[in-house]
Amino acid sequence: MNMKVVEFEEMRLGDFFLKLHYFMKAKEEKMILNSNLVRLQTMELLNVQIDPKYRIKNPLDLWRFPWEAIEESEIEIPDLENERVKRDLKDLYNVWQKD
Repeated sequence: MNMKVVEFEEMRLGDFFLKLHYFMKAKEEKMILNSNLVRLQTMELLNVQIDPKYRIKNPLDLWRFPWEAIEESEIEIPDLENERVKRDLKDLYNVWQKD
């Protein structure tokens, strides 16, 4: 955390945890930056070797990290024409009406 021994000894406990919080946040941001650079580099190296029609346009399509949320547009919505789904929804509605 780039502190001298004297600074550490004179520091109050609240100040220490505040400094620790920002130190860990900076490390996390650096890790995210490095991860994004590696993903972009991997995508570019892969795209050089494959046909243009199969090239990856978005780095998220190649590799999604745990801290990247899935967008709502990517969530699959069930087909309401499916009889099983209709039946399940009807049963759920009936149970809800009884309560």
